[in-house]
Order: sequence, then C-alpha cells, then structure tokens
Amino acid sequence: MPRKLEYREVVKRVRAQRKQVEVKTRRGKGSHVMLFDPECSAHYPLPHHGNDKRVIPSGMLKDLIRVFDLPEDIFD
Repeated sequence: MPRKLEYREVVKRVRAQRKQVEVKTRRGKGSHVMLFDPECSAHYPLPHHGNDKRVIPSGMLKDLIRVFDLPEDIFD
C-alpha cells in the first residue's frame, strides 16, 4: 500500500514516469489543482491549498496509480 506523501513529491514522481502530465491550476474545484495527461485524456484533482507540503492520503495515491496507469511501487 502506498504511504502518504507531500504534494510536491507526488507531482515529481508522477511526472518522472509520465513526462506529458500537466498541472492545471485553474481547472480544479476550489483550491485543488488538476493533473492532466493529454496523451490518454486522463485527469485527476489533487488538493493543494497553496501549500506544496500538503500531505496526499494513500487512497488518492492508489487512485493516481489506476488513473494514470503508473507502476504499483511508484509511491513506496
């Protein structure tokens, strides 16, 4: 099971695997940002709240693995 990670570490690891993933700051609801992969039209909202140290829960990390077809051990 993935552990909890900070927002900036999550984005860094996702972009290392999928270079085409974009972070859209004006697309998410409220203080969320949208991770978007134009190659496969996948998108996922991440809470940001203007804080790069915001902790992303393990459930969201599992969703990111599924939505962006990432390796299972990317967040370990």
